[in-house]
Amino acid sequence: MPAYTLGPGDKLRITVLGHEQLSGPFEVDSAGRIAMPLIARVDAAGLTLAQLESEVTKKLAERYIAEPRVSIDLVKSRPFCVLGEVNNPGCFEYVYGMTAAKAIAFAGGYTYRALQNELIVTGEDGRTAGANQATRIRPGDTVEIKQRFF
Repeated sequence: MPAYTLGPGDKLRITVLGHEQLSGPFEVDSAGRIAMPLIARVDAAGLTLAQLESEVTKKLAERYIAEPRVSIDLVKSRPFCVLGEVNNPGCFEYVYGMTAAKAIAFAGGYTYRALQNELIVTGEDGRTAGANQATRIRPGDTVEIKQRFF
């Protein structure tokens, strides 16, 4: 399974050892960046936590701190949404390893009118694909359950 990549809405805890004024909660903004004291904005969207740690460490070391030690933890990921023929449609907190079947369970299961064999998943980038219950769901995805007509 690929590593988690950051995107707008993810909440992080950044710790810079020995520099509490630089440490704290941060959120990836709608432009895919985080704003930190001293180093201003850092591009975060599309990076893993390890890559972002490396980038923040590099920027702090360039001018401000000799050998900075940075740790970044994901506090809360951006949600995924389930729409259509489910009992409780809405957006839910993402859990690592999410599948379409688990997403449907989060939404209270299928309604009696649900077309259970055909799911549509739309990614954050707007691309739409047919899916089944084993399809991996990523943060920001929308799962749509269509209605059957018989």
